[in-house]
Amino acid sequence: MTQGRTALVVARRAARKAVWALLSAACLNGATGAAGADDGTAFALPDEPVASPSPRPPPLDEIVVTAQKREQSLADVPLSVTALDGERLRDGGIENLSDLSEYAPNFKLVDSGLIPNIYMRGVGSGSNQGFELSVGIFADGIHLGRPHQTRLAFLDVQRVEVLRGPQSTLFGKNTVAGALNIVAARPGRDFESRLSLNQDLERADREVEGMLSSPLGEAFGVRLALRAREREGELSNLQLQRKEPGLDDRGLRLTLDWLAGGWLDSSLKLEHSRLEQRGRRFQITHPGALTRCTGEDVQLDRNKVTDATEAAAIDSAGVTLNLKADAGPGTLNLTTGYNGFESRDLFDADSSSLDTLALFGAERFRQFSQELRMADLHWGAAEFTVGAFYQGSQLDFYEFGPTKARAGALADSPSCDANLSVLASADLERDFGIDSRAWSAFAQLSIPFGDRWRSTLGLRWVDERKQGFRRFFIYQSGTRDPADPVTLAALDRLLINEHDLDGRRQVRNLLP
Repeated sequence: MTQGRTALVVARRAARKAVWALLSAACLNGATGAAGADDGTAFALPDEPVASPSPRPPPLDEIVVTAQKREQSLADVPLSVTALDGERLRDGGIENLSDLSEYAPNFKLVDSGLIPNIYMRGVGSGSNQGFELSVGIFADGIHLGRPHQTRLAFLDVQRVEVLRGPQSTLFGKNTVAGALNIVAARPGRDFESRLSLNQDLERADREVEGMLSSPLGEAFGVRLALRAREREGELSNLQLQRKEPGLDDRGLRLTLDWLAGGWLDSSLKLEHSRLEQRGRRFQITHPGALTRCTGEDVQLDRNKVTDATEAAAIDSAGVTLNLKADAGPGTLNLTTGYNGFESRDLFDADSSSLDTLALFGAERFRQFSQELRMADLHWGAAEFTVGAFYQGSQLDFYEFGPTKARAGALADSPSCDANLSVLASADLERDFGIDSRAWSAFAQLSIPFGDRWRSTLGLRWVDERKQGFRRFFIYQSGTRDPADPVTLAALDRLLINEHDLDGRRQVRNLLP
Protein backbone atom coordinates (compact mmCIF):
# COMPACT_ATOMS: atom_id res chain seq x y z
CA MET A 1 0.00 0.00 0.00
CA THR A 2 2.80 2.30 0.89
CA GLN A 3 4.82 1.33 -2.18
CA GLY A 4 1.83 1.98 -4.47
CA ARG A 5 1.15 5.41 -2.95
CA THR A 6 4.82 6.35 -3.32
CA ALA A 7 4.82 5.32 -6.98
CA LEU A 8 1.72 7.45 -7.62
CA VAL A 9 3.36 10.51 -6.08
CA VAL A 10 6.49 10.01 -8.16
CA ALA A 11 4.39 9.62 -11.34
CA ARG A 12 2.50 12.88 -10.61
CA ARG A 13 5.74 14.75 -10.08
CA ALA A 14 7.14 13.36 -13.35
CA ALA A 15 3.98 14.38 -15.21
CA ARG A 16 4.13 17.95 -13.81
CA LYS A 17 7.77 18.21 -14.84
CA ALA A 18 6.93 17.07 -18.35
CA VAL A 19 4.10 19.57 -18.68
CA TRP A 20 6.27 22.47 -17.42
CA ALA A 21 9.06 21.43 -19.78
CA LEU A 22 6.63 21.36 -22.73
CA LEU A 23 5.14 24.78 -21.86
CA SER A 24 8.59 26.28 -21.37
CA ALA A 25 9.73 25.02 -24.75
CA ALA A 26 6.54 26.27 -26.39
CA CYS A 27 6.92 29.75 -24.87
CA LEU A 28 10.59 29.90 -25.76
CA ASN A 29 10.01 28.85 -29.35
CA GLY A 30 6.76 30.81 -29.56
CA ALA A 31 8.80 33.97 -29.31
CA THR A 32 10.07 33.12 -32.81
CA GLY A 33 6.60 32.19 -34.06
CA ALA A 34 6.79 28.31 -34.04
CA ALA A 35 8.00 25.35 -32.04
CA GLY A 36 9.12 22.01 -33.49
CA ALA A 37 8.37 18.68 -31.79
CA ASP A 38 10.52 15.65 -32.15
CA ASP A 39 8.13 14.12 -34.66
CA GLY A 40 8.30 17.22 -36.88
CA THR A 41 4.82 18.45 -36.00
CA ALA A 42 4.71 22.24 -35.66
CA PHE A 43 2.58 24.10 -33.17
CA ALA A 44 2.32 27.63 -31.82
CA LEU A 45 0.93 29.37 -28.74
CA PRO A 46 -2.39 31.11 -29.26
CA ASP A 47 -2.20 34.88 -29.75
CA GLU A 48 -3.15 36.84 -26.60
CA PRO A 49 -3.34 40.57 -26.15
CA VAL A 50 -0.33 41.94 -24.32
CA ALA A 51 -1.09 44.72 -21.87
CA SER A 52 0.87 47.81 -22.92
CA PRO A 53 2.42 49.81 -20.10
CA SER A 54 0.31 52.82 -19.07
CA PRO A 55 1.80 56.06 -20.44
CA ARG A 56 3.61 58.16 -17.86
CA PRO A 57 2.41 61.71 -17.36
CA PRO A 58 4.73 64.30 -18.88
CA PRO A 59 7.18 65.72 -16.33
CA LEU A 60 6.27 69.11 -14.88
CA ASP A 61 8.42 72.07 -15.90
CA GLU A 62 10.91 72.89 -13.17
CA ILE A 63 10.33 76.38 -11.74
CA VAL A 64 13.63 78.00 -10.76
CA VAL A 65 13.42 80.82 -8.21
CA THR A 66 15.86 82.96 -6.23
CA ALA A 67 13.74 83.26 -3.10
CA GLN A 68 16.82 82.36 -1.00
CA LYS A 69 19.26 84.52 -2.99
CA ARG A 70 20.42 81.57 -5.13
CA GLU A 71 18.90 79.58 -7.95
CA GLN A 72 16.79 76.69 -6.64
CA SER A 73 13.85 74.61 -7.76
CA LEU A 74 10.64 75.95 -6.24
CA ALA A 75 9.96 72.46 -4.83
CA ASP A 76 13.15 72.72 -2.73
CA VAL A 77 12.40 76.13 -1.19
CA PRO A 78 10.99 75.88 2.37
CA LEU A 79 8.93 79.08 2.05
CA SER A 80 5.40 80.11 1.15
CA VAL A 81 6.11 81.39 -2.38
CA THR A 82 3.95 82.28 -5.37
CA ALA A 83 6.12 82.37 -8.51
CA LEU A 84 4.81 83.82 -11.79
CA ASP A 85 6.85 83.93 -14.99
CA GLY A 86 6.76 86.84 -17.41
CA GLU A 87 4.79 85.06 -20.11
CA ARG A 88 2.07 84.11 -17.67
CA LEU A 89 1.92 87.70 -16.41
CA ARG A 90 1.50 89.04 -19.93
CA ASP A 91 -1.14 86.46 -20.82
CA GLY A 92 -3.06 87.41 -17.69
CA GLY A 93 -2.92 91.14 -18.47
CA ILE A 94 -0.85 91.89 -15.33
CA GLU A 95 0.93 95.15 -16.10
CA ASN A 96 1.75 96.61 -12.68
CA LEU A 97 1.75 95.95 -8.94
CA SER A 98 -1.92 96.85 -8.69
CA ASP A 99 -2.84 94.11 -11.17
CA LEU A 100 -0.58 91.64 -9.35
CA SER A 101 -2.41 92.28 -6.09
CA GLU A 102 -5.54 90.79 -7.65
CA TYR A 103 -3.63 87.66 -8.65
CA ALA A 104 -1.25 86.83 -5.75
CA PRO A 105 -2.76 85.71 -2.42
CA ASN A 106 -2.12 87.90 0.67
CA PHE A 107 -0.59 90.75 -1.41
CA LYS A 108 -2.55 93.98 -1.91
CA LEU A 109 -1.89 97.38 -3.46
CA VAL A 110 -4.36 100.23 -3.01
CA ASP A 111 -4.02 103.41 -5.07
CA SER A 112 -4.78 106.15 -2.53
CA GLY A 113 -4.47 109.00 -5.02
CA LEU A 114 -1.26 110.34 -3.42
CA ILE A 115 1.02 107.31 -3.19
CA PRO A 116 0.19 103.61 -3.50
CA ASN A 117 -0.38 101.71 -0.25
CA ILE A 118 1.16 98.21 -0.29
CA TYR A 119 0.18 95.46 2.14
CA MET A 120 1.21 91.85 2.76
CA ARG A 121 -1.03 89.82 5.07
CA GLY A 122 -2.63 93.09 6.17
CA VAL A 123 0.64 94.82 7.17
CA GLY A 124 1.50 98.14 5.46
CA SER A 125 2.71 101.71 6.06
CA GLY A 126 -0.25 103.72 4.75
CA SER A 127 0.17 107.09 3.02
CA ASN A 128 2.70 108.70 5.38
CA GLN A 129 5.46 109.96 3.10
CA GLY A 130 7.94 109.89 5.97
CA PHE A 131 7.77 106.09 6.14
CA GLU A 132 9.41 103.45 4.01
CA LEU A 133 7.32 100.56 2.74
CA SER A 134 6.57 97.82 5.27
CA VAL A 135 6.62 95.20 2.51
CA GLY A 136 10.09 94.60 1.10
CA ILE A 137 10.16 95.09 -2.69
CA PHE A 138 13.35 94.06 -4.49
CA ALA A 139 14.12 94.42 -8.20
CA ASP A 140 17.18 92.43 -9.34
CA GLY A 141 18.50 92.56 -5.77
CA ILE A 142 17.92 96.31 -5.20
CA HIS A 143 15.67 97.33 -2.31
CA LEU A 144 12.86 99.71 -3.40
CA GLY A 145 11.68 101.31 -0.18
CA ARG A 146 9.75 104.28 -1.64
CA PRO A 147 6.54 103.77 -3.63
CA HIS A 148 7.72 105.91 -6.57
CA GLN A 149 10.76 103.63 -7.00
CA THR A 150 8.53 100.72 -8.02
CA ARG A 151 7.16 102.31 -11.20
CA LEU A 152 9.50 100.58 -13.68
CA ALA A 153 9.75 97.28 -11.83
CA PHE A 154 7.10 95.62 -14.02
CA LEU A 155 8.61 96.49 -17.40
CA ASP A 156 9.70 93.36 -19.34
CA VAL A 157 9.59 91.00 -16.36
CA GLN A 158 11.10 87.50 -16.42
CA ARG A 159 9.71 86.36 -13.07
CA VAL A 160 7.93 87.65 -9.95
CA GLU A 161 8.17 85.87 -6.61
CA VAL A 162 5.75 86.72 -3.79
CA LEU A 163 7.37 85.58 -0.51
CA ARG A 164 5.00 85.45 2.45
CA GLY A 165 6.27 85.58 6.02
CA PRO A 166 9.38 87.23 7.54
CA GLN A 167 12.40 87.37 5.20
CA SER A 168 14.81 89.35 7.36
CA THR A 169 17.81 86.98 7.17
CA LEU A 170 18.53 87.24 3.44
CA PHE A 171 16.50 90.30 2.38
CA GLY A 172 16.83 92.46 5.48
CA LYS A 173 15.00 95.77 5.54
CA ASN A 174 11.23 95.99 5.97
CA THR A 175 10.32 92.36 5.35
CA VAL A 176 8.46 91.46 8.54
CA ALA A 177 5.32 90.58 6.53
CA GLY A 178 7.05 89.31 3.41
CA ALA A 179 8.84 90.42 0.28
CA LEU A 180 8.31 90.82 -3.44
CA ASN A 181 11.26 89.64 -5.55
CA ILE A 182 11.10 90.93 -9.15
CA VAL A 183 13.54 89.66 -11.78
CA ALA A 184 13.83 91.54 -15.09
CA ALA A 185 14.25 89.68 -18.38
CA ARG A 186 17.79 89.47 -19.77
CA PRO A 187 19.24 89.05 -23.26
CA GLY A 188 19.24 85.49 -24.58
CA ARG A 189 21.35 83.60 -27.10
CA ASP A 190 18.72 84.07 -29.82
CA PHE A 191 17.23 87.14 -31.44
CA GLU A 192 13.85 88.05 -29.90
CA SER A 193 11.28 90.76 -30.45
CA ARG A 194 7.81 91.53 -29.14
CA LEU A 195 5.30 94.30 -29.70
CA SER A 196 1.91 94.53 -28.01
CA LEU A 197 -0.86 97.09 -28.44
CA ASN A 198 -3.69 97.34 -25.91
CA GLN A 199 -6.81 99.46 -26.16
CA ASP A 200 -9.52 99.74 -23.50
CA LEU A 201 -12.53 101.15 -25.32
CA GLU A 202 -14.48 101.83 -22.12
CA ARG A 203 -11.81 103.93 -20.37
CA ALA A 204 -9.87 105.22 -23.39
CA ASP A 205 -6.79 103.46 -22.06
CA ARG A 206 -4.04 102.89 -24.65
CA GLU A 207 -0.75 101.10 -24.12
CA VAL A 208 2.19 100.12 -26.32
CA GLU A 209 4.88 97.78 -25.02
CA GLY A 210 7.82 96.42 -26.98
CA MET A 211 11.04 94.50 -26.56
CA LEU A 212 14.07 93.82 -28.76
CA SER A 213 16.81 91.40 -27.69
CA SER A 214 19.87 90.25 -29.60
CA PRO A 215 23.20 88.51 -28.92
CA LEU A 216 26.37 90.41 -29.87
CA GLY A 217 28.84 87.64 -30.57
CA GLU A 218 29.45 84.75 -28.20
CA ALA A 219 29.86 86.71 -24.97
CA PHE A 220 27.69 89.85 -25.24
CA GLY A 221 23.97 90.52 -25.42
CA VAL A 222 21.68 93.55 -25.44
CA ARG A 223 17.99 93.93 -24.62
CA LEU A 224 15.86 97.04 -25.05
CA ALA A 225 12.36 97.36 -23.57
CA LEU A 226 9.93 100.27 -23.67
CA ARG A 227 6.41 101.13 -22.62
CA ALA A 228 4.08 104.03 -23.39
CA ARG A 229 0.64 104.40 -21.84
CA GLU A 230 -2.10 107.00 -22.04
CA ARG A 231 -5.32 107.08 -20.06
CA GLU A 232 -8.18 109.54 -20.04
CA GLY A 233 -9.51 108.70 -16.55
CA GLU A 234 -12.79 107.41 -15.16
CA LEU A 235 -13.93 110.37 -12.99
CA SER A 236 -15.59 113.51 -14.36
CA ASN A 237 -14.47 116.80 -12.81
CA LEU A 238 -17.58 118.98 -13.21
CA GLN A 239 -15.72 122.14 -12.21
CA LEU A 240 -12.81 121.78 -14.65
CA GLN A 241 -14.78 119.91 -17.35
CA ARG A 242 -12.27 117.09 -17.78
CA LYS A 243 -11.76 113.40 -17.09
CA GLU A 244 -9.52 112.46 -14.15
CA PRO A 245 -7.02 111.07 -13.43
CA GLY A 246 -5.52 111.41 -16.90
CA LEU A 247 -2.21 109.65 -17.38
CA ASP A 248 0.77 109.89 -19.71
CA ASP A 249 3.45 107.32 -18.83
CA ARG A 250 6.75 106.56 -20.61
CA GLY A 251 9.41 104.02 -19.61
CA LEU A 252 12.65 102.74 -21.14
CA ARG A 253 15.14 100.06 -20.07
CA LEU A 254 18.46 98.96 -21.59
CA THR A 255 20.15 95.75 -20.38
CA LEU A 256 23.70 94.76 -21.33
CA ASP A 257 25.06 91.27 -20.57
CA TRP A 258 28.61 89.95 -20.65
CA LEU A 259 29.72 86.33 -20.12
CA ALA A 260 33.47 86.10 -19.52
CA GLY A 261 34.75 82.63 -20.29
CA GLY A 262 31.99 80.85 -18.38
CA TRP A 263 33.27 81.92 -14.94
CA LEU A 264 31.77 85.45 -14.80
CA ASP A 265 28.15 86.43 -15.55
CA SER A 266 27.60 90.20 -15.51
CA SER A 267 24.55 92.34 -16.25
CA LEU A 268 24.19 96.14 -16.40
CA LYS A 269 20.69 97.62 -16.36
CA LEU A 270 19.88 101.27 -17.20
CA GLU A 271 16.32 102.57 -16.91
CA HIS A 272 14.38 105.83 -16.97
CA SER A 273 10.71 106.76 -16.76
CA ARG A 274 8.49 109.81 -16.67
CA LEU A 275 4.87 110.00 -15.56
CA GLU A 276 2.49 112.94 -15.92
CA GLN A 277 -0.90 112.75 -14.23
CA ARG A 278 -3.86 115.12 -14.45
CA GLY A 279 -6.15 115.03 -11.44
CA ARG A 280 -6.49 112.45 -8.69
CA ARG A 281 -8.66 109.49 -7.88
CA PHE A 282 -10.47 111.24 -5.02
CA GLN A 283 -14.23 111.60 -4.71
CA ILE A 284 -16.25 112.93 -1.76
CA THR A 285 -19.04 110.48 -0.89
CA HIS A 286 -20.56 112.15 2.23
CA PRO A 287 -21.62 115.78 2.72
CA GLY A 288 -19.33 117.90 4.89
CA ALA A 289 -19.40 121.41 6.31
CA LEU A 290 -18.35 122.93 2.98
CA THR A 291 -19.99 120.64 0.42
CA ARG A 292 -23.32 120.80 2.27
CA CYS A 293 -23.32 124.55 1.86
CA THR A 294 -22.23 124.61 -1.79
CA GLY A 295 -24.69 121.87 -2.80
CA GLU A 296 -22.01 119.76 -4.53
CA ASP A 297 -22.62 116.25 -5.76
CA VAL A 298 -21.44 113.80 -3.08
CA GLN A 299 -22.89 110.60 -4.55
CA LEU A 300 -20.68 107.68 -5.53
CA ASP A 301 -21.30 108.34 -9.21
CA ARG A 302 -17.79 109.05 -10.58
CA ASN A 303 -18.40 112.81 -10.49
CA LYS A 304 -16.16 115.17 -8.51
CA VAL A 305 -15.60 118.89 -8.07
CA THR A 306 -12.27 120.62 -7.36
CA ASP A 307 -11.21 124.18 -8.05
CA ALA A 308 -7.44 123.50 -8.19
CA THR A 309 -6.01 122.04 -11.40
CA GLU A 310 -4.46 118.99 -9.76
CA ALA A 311 -1.45 117.48 -11.50
CA ALA A 312 1.64 115.40 -10.78
CA ALA A 313 4.92 114.61 -12.56
CA ILE A 314 7.48 111.97 -11.58
CA ASP A 315 10.89 111.40 -13.15
CA SER A 316 12.77 108.29 -12.03
CA ALA A 317 16.03 106.66 -13.09
CA GLY A 318 18.19 103.76 -11.99
CA VAL A 319 21.43 101.88 -12.68
CA THR A 320 21.93 98.28 -11.50
CA LEU A 321 25.04 96.12 -11.84
CA ASN A 322 24.95 92.40 -11.05
CA LEU A 323 28.10 90.25 -11.08
CA LYS A 324 28.10 86.50 -10.51
CA ALA A 325 31.44 84.67 -10.44
CA ASP A 326 32.55 81.10 -9.85
CA ALA A 327 34.82 81.50 -6.83
CA GLY A 328 35.94 77.91 -6.29
CA PRO A 329 34.22 76.82 -3.07
CA GLY A 330 31.04 78.71 -3.95
CA THR A 331 29.44 81.47 -6.00
CA LEU A 332 30.36 85.12 -5.41
CA ASN A 333 27.58 87.67 -6.07
CA LEU A 334 27.96 91.44 -6.17
CA THR A 335 24.90 93.69 -6.54
CA THR A 336 25.37 97.46 -6.84
CA GLY A 337 22.60 99.96 -7.55
CA TYR A 338 21.97 103.68 -7.74
CA ASN A 339 18.45 104.98 -8.25
CA GLY A 340 16.18 107.83 -7.37
CA PHE A 341 13.34 110.09 -8.46
CA GLU A 342 12.04 113.64 -8.44
CA SER A 343 8.33 114.40 -8.14
CA ARG A 344 6.16 117.48 -8.18
CA ASP A 345 2.44 117.57 -7.50
CA LEU A 346 -0.47 119.91 -6.84
CA PHE A 347 -3.20 118.57 -4.56
CA ASP A 348 -6.57 120.13 -3.71
CA ALA A 349 -6.61 119.15 -0.03
CA ASP A 350 -10.24 120.20 0.60
CA SER A 351 -11.42 118.30 -2.53
CA SER A 352 -14.19 120.84 -3.15
CA SER A 353 -15.03 123.81 -5.34
CA LEU A 354 -14.00 126.22 -2.55
CA ASP A 355 -10.52 127.71 -2.45
CA THR A 356 -9.62 126.48 1.05
CA LEU A 357 -6.32 124.61 0.86
CA ALA A 358 -4.17 123.65 -2.13
CA LEU A 359 -0.82 121.95 -1.54
CA PHE A 360 2.15 122.06 -3.88
CA GLY A 361 4.79 119.42 -3.07
CA ALA A 362 8.23 118.57 -4.42
CA GLU A 363 10.16 115.44 -3.42
CA ARG A 364 13.70 114.35 -4.26
CA PHE A 365 15.14 110.93 -3.35
CA ARG A 366 18.56 109.35 -3.96
CA GLN A 367 19.73 105.86 -2.96
CA PHE A 368 22.93 103.84 -3.29
CA SER A 369 23.18 100.22 -2.18
CA GLN A 370 25.68 97.38 -2.42
CA GLU A 371 25.60 93.74 -1.40
CA LEU A 372 28.40 91.15 -1.43
CA ARG A 373 27.24 87.57 -1.00
CA MET A 374 28.89 84.14 -1.07
CA ALA A 375 26.44 81.32 -1.80
CA ASP A 376 26.49 77.58 -2.55
CA LEU A 377 29.08 76.94 0.15
CA HIS A 378 29.23 73.43 1.64
CA TRP A 379 30.23 72.15 5.03
CA GLY A 380 29.85 68.42 4.80
CA ALA A 381 26.23 67.82 3.81
CA ALA A 382 25.20 71.30 5.01
CA GLU A 383 24.88 74.33 2.72
CA PHE A 384 25.36 77.92 3.82
CA THR A 385 25.32 81.52 2.55
CA VAL A 386 27.14 84.53 4.01
CA GLY A 387 27.12 88.18 2.98
CA ALA A 388 27.27 91.89 3.83
CA PHE A 389 25.02 94.79 2.82
CA TYR A 390 25.17 98.61 2.78
CA GLN A 391 22.54 101.18 1.81
CA GLY A 392 22.58 104.95 2.00
CA SER A 393 19.71 107.26 1.04
CA GLN A 394 18.69 110.89 1.22
CA LEU A 395 15.16 112.30 1.03
CA ASP A 396 14.21 115.98 0.67
CA PHE A 397 10.57 117.02 0.72
CA TYR A 398 9.13 120.52 0.35
CA GLU A 399 5.47 121.55 0.54
CA PHE A 400 3.76 124.92 0.16
CA GLY A 401 0.06 125.66 0.56
CA PRO A 402 -2.08 128.83 0.69
CA THR A 403 -4.89 128.24 3.18
CA LYS A 404 -8.03 129.97 4.39
CA ALA A 405 -9.35 129.43 7.93
CA ARG A 406 -13.15 129.60 7.84
CA ALA A 407 -15.21 130.81 10.78
CA GLY A 408 -17.42 127.72 10.77
CA ALA A 409 -14.47 125.41 11.24
CA LEU A 410 -13.23 127.43 14.21
CA ALA A 411 -16.59 127.73 15.95
CA ASP A 412 -17.91 124.31 14.89
CA SER A 413 -21.00 126.05 13.57
CA PRO A 414 -23.55 124.40 11.25
CA SER A 415 -24.36 127.79 9.72
CA CYS A 416 -23.42 128.06 6.06
CA ASP A 417 -22.67 131.75 6.46
CA ALA A 418 -20.05 130.86 9.06
CA ASN A 419 -18.70 127.92 7.08
CA LEU A 420 -18.18 129.98 3.95
CA SER A 421 -16.79 133.15 5.55
CA VAL A 422 -12.99 133.45 5.76
CA LEU A 423 -11.59 134.49 9.14
CA ALA A 424 -7.86 134.28 8.37
CA SER A 425 -5.58 133.61 5.40
CA ALA A 426 -1.98 132.40 5.45
CA ASP A 427 0.70 130.59 3.49
CA LEU A 428 1.94 127.32 4.97
CA GLU A 429 5.43 126.00 4.24
CA ARG A 430 6.88 122.66 5.30
CA ASP A 431 10.43 121.45 4.79
CA PHE A 432 11.38 117.85 5.60
CA GLY A 433 14.57 115.86 5.14
CA ILE A 434 16.05 112.58 6.27
CA ASP A 435 19.47 111.00 5.80
CA SER A 436 19.73 107.23 6.33
CA ARG A 437 22.65 104.79 6.52
CA ALA A 438 22.33 101.03 7.08
CA TRP A 439 24.94 98.26 7.42
CA SER A 440 24.28 94.58 7.94
CA ALA A 441 25.91 91.15 7.83
CA PHE A 442 24.04 87.88 7.48
CA ALA A 443 24.48 84.11 7.36
CA GLN A 444 22.15 81.19 6.67
CA LEU A 445 22.85 77.49 7.22
CA SER A 446 20.76 74.63 5.85
CA ILE A 447 21.26 71.17 7.40
CA PRO A 448 19.66 68.03 5.86
CA PHE A 449 18.34 65.18 8.00
CA GLY A 450 17.90 62.27 5.61
CA ASP A 451 16.08 62.72 2.32
CA ARG A 452 12.89 64.34 3.60
CA TRP A 453 13.83 66.75 6.40
CA ARG A 454 15.93 69.90 6.46
CA SER A 455 16.54 72.59 9.08
CA THR A 456 17.37 76.18 8.07
CA LEU A 457 19.01 78.56 10.55
CA GLY A 458 19.60 82.25 9.82
CA LEU A 459 20.99 85.31 11.56
CA ARG A 460 21.33 88.96 10.49
CA TRP A 461 23.00 91.83 12.32
CA VAL A 462 21.74 95.33 11.42
CA ASP A 463 23.08 98.79 12.28
CA GLU A 464 20.90 101.62 10.92
CA ARG A 465 21.23 105.33 11.55
CA LYS A 466 18.77 108.05 10.58
CA GLN A 467 19.04 111.81 10.95
CA GLY A 468 16.15 114.07 10.02
CA PHE A 469 14.39 117.39 10.47
CA ARG A 470 11.02 119.00 9.86
CA ARG A 471 10.36 122.74 9.79
CA PHE A 472 6.92 124.31 9.51
CA PHE A 473 6.42 128.04 8.91
CA ILE A 474 3.33 130.25 8.68
CA TYR A 475 3.53 133.45 6.60
CA GLN A 476 1.17 136.29 5.89
CA SER A 477 -0.74 135.48 2.72
CA GLY A 478 1.23 136.35 -0.42
CA THR A 479 4.35 137.43 1.49
CA ARG A 480 7.38 136.05 3.31
CA ASP A 481 6.51 138.00 6.46
CA PRO A 482 5.71 136.14 9.69
CA ALA A 483 1.98 135.74 10.30
CA ASP A 484 0.30 138.15 12.71
CA PRO A 485 -0.90 136.97 16.15
CA VAL A 486 -4.58 136.85 15.09
CA THR A 487 -3.81 134.52 12.18
CA LEU A 488 -1.57 132.33 14.35
CA ALA A 489 -4.26 132.05 17.03
CA ALA A 490 -6.92 131.13 14.44
CA LEU A 491 -4.76 128.40 12.89
CA ASP A 492 -3.75 127.12 16.33
CA ARG A 493 -7.45 126.35 16.94
CA LEU A 494 -7.14 123.99 13.92
CA LEU A 495 -3.97 122.42 15.41
CA ILE A 496 -1.81 124.17 12.79
CA ASN A 497 1.25 125.74 14.42
CA GLU A 498 4.85 126.53 13.62
CA HIS A 499 7.59 124.14 14.73
CA ASP A 500 11.20 123.24 14.09
CA LEU A 501 12.12 119.64 14.88
CA ASP A 502 15.27 117.61 14.34
CA GLY A 503 16.64 114.38 15.71
CA ARG A 504 18.71 111.31 15.10
CA ARG A 505 18.26 107.65 15.86
CA GLN A 506 20.47 104.58 15.79
CA VAL A 507 19.11 101.03 15.90
CA ARG A 508 21.17 97.88 16.30
CA ASN A 509 19.38 94.57 16.02
CA LEU A 510 20.27 90.92 15.87
CA LEU A 511 17.55 89.20 13.84
CA PRO A 512 17.30 85.39 14.15
